[in-house]
Amino acid sequence: MKTLKSLLLVLIVATLATAFKSAESRKISVADAIQSGEWIVYETINNVTISYKVVDCSDEVNGLFTQDLFLKVENKNTKDVQVTFNTALWVNDQMTHDGTSEESKVSLKIAAGQTIAGDCKENPQLKIFIGFNDEDKLNIPRTSHFELKDINVK
Repeated sequence: MKTLKSLLLVLIVATLATAFKSAESRKISVADAIQSGEWIVYETINNVTISYKVVDCSDEVNGLFTQDLFLKVENKNTKDVQVTFNTALWVNDQMTHDGTSEESKVSLKIAAGQTIAGDCKENPQLKIFIGFNDEDKLNIPRTSHFELKDINVK
């Protein structure tokens, strides 16, 4: 009986620790992503992997030279999924969007085995503007951190 109670207590503590870990903030430094230059896994849930990377984008026609963070969502399942999340943003280390507004919500239907990624010209819902690369705009505040909140895969 004592062993059963001990085992139950261990299971409860492990469950609570897992719950707290999954609720833990995943605030990511954009500077770290810039240094990497590669896709970095943010999180994998139910065989769906969300990654991010920073890219310099040039729109020479309009004279815009930006640095953007792109998200990539890979569905490694054999069935279609719906992925939703909210994006929280920090500019110059101050939270500017807490990820609770409708405009911060992203919702994607992804076919089995499909990968969707933001880039300079497509999938703007998977793009986070970091800042300008133009010499005359370098003093404009830049996105310093981001967090994907309430990630849900159905």
